[in-house]
Amino acid sequence: RPPPVLIIQLKRFKFSGTFKTKLLTMVEFPTFNLDLTTFVTDAEFLNKQGISQKYDLYGIINHYGTLHFGHYISIVKSLND
Repeated sequence: RPPPVLIIQLKRFKFSGTFKTKLLTMVEFPTFNLDLTTFVTDAEFLNKQGISQKYDLYGIINHYGTLHFGHYISIVKSLND
């Protein structure tokens, strides 16, 4: 059964031997109706029960800067808007 709130943490660093670098890969994702049906077992059963496997984006935390210096910025959707 999928959780009511889904938190996804993406890999931010790459290790190569003793070196560590920050990944700068652009990640694209939908802000509405992220469908995880293909990743859930018994998705057809859950649909019949009225249990959704779709999520809307509520907030993100992003790091701007380098591996050793920078700032974290959070963006959260307002419940009123």
